[in-house]
Amino acid sequence: MAPFFGKLRGNTHPCADSTSYCNSILQCLYYSVPFRESVINYPRRSPIETLNESLAKNLHYPDPNAPMEDKQDAKQKATGNPSVKGGVVPPAQQPPKPEDKDSPEYKKKVAMHRLPILETRDNAMSYGMQESLFTSLKDIFEAIVATQERMGVIRPYSFLEVLRREHEMFRTAMHQDAHEFLNLLLNEVVANVEAEAERSLPPEIDQQSESGELSTNATTTGSVATTLTNSNTSKSPNNTRWVHELFEGTLTSETQCLTCENVSQRDEVFLDLSVDLDQHSSVTSCLRKFSEEEMLCERNKFHCDNCGGLQEAEKRMKIKRLPRILALHLKRFKYTEDLQRLQKLFHRVVYPYYLRLFNTTDDTEDPDRLYELYAVVVHIGGGPYHGHYVAIIKTEDRGWLLFDDEMVEPVDKNYVRNFFGDRPGLACAYVLFYQETTFEAMQREQEKEECDA
Repeated sequence: MAPFFGKLRGNTHPCADSTSYCNSILQCLYYSVPFRESVINYPRRSPIETLNESLAKNLHYPDPNAPMEDKQDAKQKATGNPSVKGGVVPPAQQPPKPEDKDSPEYKKKVAMHRLPILETRDNAMSYGMQESLFTSLKDIFEAIVATQERMGVIRPYSFLEVLRREHEMFRTAMHQDAHEFLNLLLNEVVANVEAEAERSLPPEIDQQSESGELSTNATTTGSVATTLTNSNTSKSPNNTRWVHELFEGTLTSETQCLTCENVSQRDEVFLDLSVDLDQHSSVTSCLRKFSEEEMLCERNKFHCDNCGGLQEAEKRMKIKRLPRILALHLKRFKYTEDLQRLQKLFHRVVYPYYLRLFNTTDDTEDPDRLYELYAVVVHIGGGPYHGHYVAIIKTEDRGWLLFDDEMVEPVDKNYVRNFFGDRPGLACAYVLFYQETTFEAMQREQEKEECDA
């Protein structure tokens, strides 16, 4: 059974904002079984120290007899200074109000007080790699997998230090965007893993590549992988493309000239899809709109190579290759001319538990692929410049769980449908994670739910 660890808000930097954007995405990626296993299994290695030895250093328990205190109490205790203004000690303060034991902040405080806390340390050397965002992510995943505890809190401090060191935008107190962080993290993992694979190439292959005798384009990558596999190396490029194999899909832009009716195509890969939103709509209708025909005319005419000039044309986007994990970004933040800034859209957008994509090309492999919703990242706030993120995730053996920084709580499946965007409050679904499944698996789950009802 997988352990369930909350992520502690890692505000180690004096200017750091809430790290909920990071925590929510890390939880969603961790509970993607193929992604988690790929992170843990790369690279194949003989570690300097075993995970259990590392765990013994990382895990510690809070004193159960110590009184709980909030951040302000802890700060005053550390400075030995009560709240003082202008050097004058205030008169006797009013007794504190009783805390709301149902509030998220109280539950987080209890989690920090009672649950084991797992620290992460830099184990890049034991992986045979240089420290990077990938090795820091691997530290977190391996620490959670190795622990015998069922629940606890993990501190992602080293991960955040690497993130802020390598990316200046995360050093500020600005509210960060969870979707932008997801995109950056996936691309960083790809870059880190590919750089490590290149660094680990045997000298003769590396020299051939530099001399131009061996191309590094996609056509010859397979031959490089075969050569390395046959040489029994422990790190081979054939196991470095797992991010692509899981998250990558291919979009095809089809443009038809209305004069000669010739169709031209251009492909581009994606790791997530961003879709525009309409009021009172659904994810399915938003995806259909994504692939609607667009008229290219007047100043926006298409240059047709077949006609040899600018012509009116119709353009549409289709999906040529479906990813195994579909990350859907709902574009809740839109720039408005009248306000001259981004504004949050509270449009009602219904998302299903199961999804098929119908905007595929004729030659798409497995065009009827069925997807199952397994995670939702929710943005809570009135606009793009402030707020908080939580994640609601379908786990392997505990059903749906709500992850809110240090707090982890079980929730009903119907709870997932509270974030279409039309409920009172400021919480809206922002990123949806769908994973491939089968019709038989869907039937089994539905039958189980009927029996449990």
